[in-house]
Amino acid sequence: MVPQRYGWQHILYLAIFLSISITGLIFAKKYAKTEKAKTWVVKGLAIALLVAIVSNRISIVFKTPVPEYKWLIPDSFCGLSSLVLSLAVLIGKKDNNVLHFVWLVSLAGGGITTFYPDFLGQNPSFMYLPTITGLLHHSLSALVAVSLFVFDYITLTYKKWYCVVFGFTCLITFGCFLIYVLPFHDAYSIINPVMSGTPFTVWVIAPIFFALYSTIILVVELIRKWKSKAIKQTPQPEK
Repeated sequence: MVPQRYGWQHILYLAIFLSISITGLIFAKKYAKTEKAKTWVVKGLAIALLVAIVSNRISIVFKTPVPEYKWLIPDSFCGLSSLVLSLAVLIGKKDNNVLHFVWLVSLAGGGITTFYPDFLGQNPSFMYLPTITGLLHHSLSALVAVSLFVFDYITLTYKKWYCVVFGFTCLITFGCFLIYVLPFHDAYSIINPVMSGTPFTVWVIAPIFFALYSTIILVVELIRKWKSKAIKQTPQPEK
C-alpha cells in the first residue's frame, strides 16, 4: 500500500522522531551547561541535517534510469533552507546574519512539511530514499531551527531586518537563474505554487513571511522591553 499522510507509517515516523527530538533536547538542555557543549549540540544536529539534505538530493538524482545531476541543486524553499541552515551553523559564527534569514524559513517550511508531506505517495515503500530522506531533512531543519533558541545560538532583534530582505532577494535571484539559465521548469515557487490548487507562489509567500517575521520580532522586542522595565522597577537590597 502506498504511504499516505497520517497513515500508520507517517504516524509512526512522527511518534519516533518527536519522542527522540523532545527527549534529546531536554537532556541536552539539562547537561550541556558550557558554551562549548551547547555549540557542539547545535553543530551535531547541523551535521545530521547536512547528511540528510545531501542524501536526499543524491537520491533524487539517481531515482531515474538516467541520472539528472541538475537535481543536486535544491530547487525548493525547504531544500535550499536545509542546506543553507546546516552550512551556516557549521561554517558561520554564532548569531551570524545568515541564521537571521533562514531560521524562520526552516522552522515553518520544515515543520509544515513534516506534518503535511505531499511526497509520500511517490513510491510504495515508505523507506524509498527520496521519501525518507525528504522527511528527515524537513524534520531536522525544523529541529535545528528550534535548537538555535534552546541553546541561545541566535538572538532575535529588529536590527537584523535587512538579513531577511537580502536573503529573499538572493533566493528569488537564484531561482530566476535556475529557471532562465539552467533547465529548471520552476524554482522556489516563482512560477507554480508550493501546493497545486493554492495561490502560494513566492509572490504570495514572501509578504506572509515578512508579516509573520515582523510580528515575531515585535513580540520579542516587547517582551524584552517589559523584562527590562520590570528589572529596573524591582527594589534593590540595601547594602
